[in-house]
Amino acid sequence: MSFSKRYGFKEDDIIYQKEGMSKDLRNSLWNALDETYWSKMQGHKYLTENQDMEFLFTRLWRDFFKYDIDTLNNFWKDLHVKIRNHFQSAQWFEIYDLIEFVSNNFPLDKEESNKKFKKICNFYLEREKSAYRFIGNNVVETTSEMEIKEIEKLLKREDLINEIGKDIKKASSFIFNQRENSDFKEPIMLITKAFNEFERFMDMNISLPVLEFEEKIEHILKDTPEIDKLVLCIRDMFVKLKEINESDIPVSGKIEYEDVRFILVQTVTYMNFFLQKMSKDH
Repeated sequence: MSFSKRYGFKEDDIIYQKEGMSKDLRNSLWNALDETYWSKMQGHKYLTENQDMEFLFTRLWRDFFKYDIDTLNNFWKDLHVKIRNHFQSAQWFEIYDLIEFVSNNFPLDKEESNKKFKKICNFYLEREKSAYRFIGNNVVETTSEMEIKEIEKLLKREDLINEIGKDIKKASSFIFNQRENSDFKEPIMLITKAFNEFERFMDMNISLPVLEFEEKIEHILKDTPEIDKLVLCIRDMFVKLKEINESDIPVSGKIEYEDVRFILVQTVTYMNFFLQKMSKDH
C-alpha cells in the first residue's frame, strides 16, 4: 500500500475486483505476458525464428481464437500489435481466459517460464486487489462473494457515520490486499475503532431512553436467539482485541490472515444486522 493511501491522503476506492478489471490490473497482466513470453521474441523478426513462441501462437490461433490457421502472421511486429489490440479491448473475463490459456499451452518442457508467469500474475492480482489467483493451472476465485457483499452492504448505507465506513473500508483493503507475512495490528485497530464508534453511533441515533433501547435490543435478540450467541462472541472478541491493541507484541505471531478476515466479516455482519433490525422496528 502506498504512502498516500496508507495515511489517507488519497482514497483507495477498490476493495476488490471481481466483476471487472481496472486499467492498472489490465496493464500489469499485459506486462507479465510481455516479461515472460513476448520478450522471447527480442532480436527476432519472424515468429518461426523461435520454436517455443511458434508453438504457443499456433495453439492460440487454432484453439483459443479459433482463427483460420493460415491467417497466422509470421511477422512478429504485426502479430504483437494484433494480440495487444485484442488484450486492450477484451472484456475482463476474456483476459483471465487468455492468461490461463497461455500458461497452459507454452511448451511443457519450458515449465519454468509458466511457473514464473503465474508467480508474477499472482503478485499483480494481489497488489491490484483482484478476487482471483492462479492456483495450479487455473485462475480461481479466492474471495468469498458473501463476505464482500456484507462489506459493500455496510459501506453503501447512508445512515452510517463517515468514520465507521472509512475505517472498515481501509481495514478491508488492507486485509484483502496483503495476505502473506503481514502484521495485522493496523486493520485490527481499525476494526476495533469502527466497532466502538458503531456502539456509540447506535446509542446516539436511536431516540429512545437508554432502558427502552436496551429492552429493544433484548427483544431483537430474543426473536433471533442464534444472533445472541454471535453478539456475545463478538463483544468478547473485542475485549481480547483491545488487549492486543494495547500490547507491544507484534500481532503477526498471534493472528493470521484467516483470523483477521473472520473478525472483519463478523463485525460487518453484526453492524448490518442491527442497522437493518433497528430500521425495521424503529
